[in-house]
Amino acid sequence: MNKNAITNPLTLNEIGMEALSKALSPVDVARFLRLYDKGSGDYTKEREQELDGLTMSDIHASM
Repeated sequence: MNKNAITNPLTLNEIGMEALSKALSPVDVARFLRLYDKGSGDYTKEREQELDGLTMSDIHASM
């Protein structure tokens, strides 16, 4: 396979999984893939709600 940009997501996934399988054991492939779970929700909105009203002093104190 050449190093040109791969535009088809299915092809990219196939090539990526093949590369992982060559480099890692099946258990490590599974562990690696779990690191990149998309999750759910709106991270930006949730973060803004959590940080709403916090000052830099609050953040430093929590460290």
